[in-house]
Amino acid sequence: MHVVHTMFKGVIGSQQISFSFSCSGQNTVLALQRKSSAETIPVWLCCSQRVSKQLKTCDVIFIAPDQLVEITIDQQHLESVLDAIACPYYDVGADPLPWKRLHKNNWNANEWQCYFEYEPSSSDSEEEWKPDEQEEMSSDEEMSSDEDE
Repeated sequence: MHVVHTMFKGVIGSQQISFSFSCSGQNTVLALQRKSSAETIPVWLCCSQRVSKQLKTCDVIFIAPDQLVEITIDQQHLESVLDAIACPYYDVGADPLPWKRLHKNNWNANEWQCYFEYEPSSSDSEEEWKPDEQEEMSSDEEMSSDEDE
């Protein structure tokens, strides 16, 4: 088991916390330390959001079997946090995702990964092209006149 002894600092809501990781293979366990309690959480995957040169902080979201843990950290520590984890990682962009709504789907780890890896093609966003009736009739008429000859 690979244990990362580096303690990172962050904020959950308005509460200052410290956190570290232990990893084995692709498995990552998040160790959270709050003022009055400590807990360990097996993590399926990690995401970052609000990463921008204009901001000093960003959010790191850890997706676990029964919860989401969103920690705000200084952006300068993001690379160190990502180097410390073994689970899959996704940058979800500058705008926060609707995490509470997504979590209600009760997805397993594979479903979460499929959600983040899905890239709609440009044709998916448009309706599939179908010839209109006028074109179909004129094509049918041409075919039948060709057969008559």
